[in-house]
Amino acid sequence: MKFHHFLLGAALLAAFPKVAMAEDAANNRLHAAWDALAKGEGEFLSTKQFASLNNLAYQAAIVRLCDGHGLDHEAFRRKIEDVIKDTDKKLSDEQADLREAAVLVAFGARFGLFLAEGSDDSKPEFCASADEIKSSQDISVLAK
Repeated sequence: MKFHHFLLGAALLAAFPKVAMAEDAANNRLHAAWDALAKGEGEFLSTKQFASLNNLAYQAAIVRLCDGHGLDHEAFRRKIEDVIKDTDKKLSDEQADLREAAVLVAFGARFGLFLAEGSDDSKPEFCASADEIKSSQDISVLAK
């Protein structure tokens, strides 16, 4: 019986470094994805717009991943439109369409990254953070 415990313990110890390495690899991929996203957006997003898209994508991911959360869709639509239309450059119709597409792609990339960050083992912490934000009564929070 003791030998079986020893084998079980050895198997568990052998598995833990692999799990830690897999988590580290996943974290490294997420960090690399965020870095790659940020590098290409300085040309068309201001710091304020970058933060606004992060906020919107995070709140959309909360609704998807965490029970008990909803979204004020009308307020959400207005906030996305604000980011799309807020530019200091005079744009042709074609350029405005390209900007809209770029902003929506940037939003989608963030949404996907937040879904990845809030999934699996990190979901309880992600949703606990979402609960705190929801209860904060901050006017920038669109969650219901």
